[in-house]
Amino acid sequence: MRVGLAHTPALRRALLEAGVRPWTAECQLDAGDILILDPTLDPRALLHVRGLLLPDVEVLVLIGETQGSARTTGWPWRRLRLPRDRDELLGLRTVLPATAVIPIAEHPRPITLRLEVRDSDRGTVGVPDGAPAGRGDPVLDGLRVAFEHTGLPWPHAAALTVRWAPAHQPQDREASLAVAAALLAATGTVPPAALRRYAFVGDVTPDGYL
Repeated sequence: MRVGLAHTPALRRALLEAGVRPWTAECQLDAGDILILDPTLDPRALLHVRGLLLPDVEVLVLIGETQGSARTTGWPWRRLRLPRDRDELLGLRTVLPATAVIPIAEHPRPITLRLEVRDSDRGTVGVPDGAPAGRGDPVLDGLRVAFEHTGLPWPHAAALTVRWAPAHQPQDREASLAVAAALLAATGTVPPAALRRYAFVGDVTPDGYL
């Protein structure tokens, strides 16, 4: 998820327009989440942000049009400035990492996928790097069918893109179980932090079987 902790009315409006939900006392950051901060906040407010120090949480400082940068000198995080970086703010994506083990050159090798989720879009399936124009991601397309068949929740109100490291697009569905796990984390069905504790081996058939 993308959440904002802002004090300035102008920044609150900018975050709302970007589809960033406001921070509440009930919120807790998890792996892959993005926290956007108002530089005018009292740093002691961060003591109440649960999950702030998780390794996969990205923290950004958003500077308004009329704010100087003096207040941000003590903040260690990357800065976005309005209106210059408005497009980047709108394009921020939650990232959920998962590890798959697939055969590469006849040997099992771990690869890491990054499921990028942009909450403000409506069910768009992203095209991975190097894929032909006009095609969706075949793994995501197949998993959507499996999720609908089994009644599992699908992140319909999101744009989804899968990227791999190293840059190797798995053949057929040999890594679809790892993608399915990241999708379950995206909908809150499993804790996102659990993705780091496992490597996923296997594929998911269109009827939902492993």
